[in-house]
Amino acid sequence: MVYSEKSLTAVLPELFRIKIFFLANLLCASNAFALAEKEPEKVTVWGASVIVRPSSSADVGQPNPSNPEAPQFNGSHFSLTSSQEKLIDQFLENSLKPPEVTWDKIFSVGTGTLALIVSISLGIYTKRKDSRARKHSIEDDYWLRKVIGPIAIEPLLKTVVEMTAAVPAPFGDANFDQSKITPFLDSYKSKVLELSLGLSALSLIDQGLAKTAREGLDKIEDLLIEYCAANELGINREDDTKPGDKAMFLGQVRTEVLEILQQIKLFQSKLA
Repeated sequence: MVYSEKSLTAVLPELFRIKIFFLANLLCASNAFALAEKEPEKVTVWGASVIVRPSSSADVGQPNPSNPEAPQFNGSHFSLTSSQEKLIDQFLENSLKPPEVTWDKIFSVGTGTLALIVSISLGIYTKRKDSRARKHSIEDDYWLRKVIGPIAIEPLLKTVVEMTAAVPAPFGDANFDQSKITPFLDSYKSKVLELSLGLSALSLIDQGLAKTAREGLDKIEDLLIEYCAANELGINREDDTKPGDKAMFLGQVRTEVLEILQQIKLFQSKLA
């Protein structure tokens, strides 16, 4: 049987090993060596483990009746049977055959690679997003504390405290003085306008927060105008509730101020 150069290259190392072993037995055989008990040697032949036991020189090259399928050495080369040749062919075919590639394997590898890429990309995106969020949080917190607080929040609280103390007595009160109504209205309308300009700085960090603050100041201005007009004209509502009630007016103003401050506090808590 004729084998290709690649086939011989793959099988020759094992055949050469076996041949060297048998030649060593031929050169070193003796009666004492043949009778001595030695540990069997385990070698690999054609991809399978084979136990080789020491034998006498008389046994070398002789057929082994207990294993007729074993290769027979005739002094210069091994004589192989057809089944042994088939075994060698099968061994060479399995060894030299390239790995089988199927669409299932390609899909599996592609899916795993894509999942790895997506996982790495999400990790990088999340890290960068968190970094930007922390940076914006620090910047917004700085603007609230160092800029918006001094020019908007502090003046708002100061103005409300002053207005609470300066509100003129309502119509029907023993201390009511109509001449004080108009100066009070003009003074605090201008102060509310100043507060509106200051709170517009909230748009530097959040447009929605600035809008909420402006709406709150507009309600405070409406309450101020309504209180002063009702008391100056000395009129009552249809339900007999005085629109110029001082306690009601101050309570409504405080409610609007607290709503503005609550929205600012809520926004600041989100930055933490």
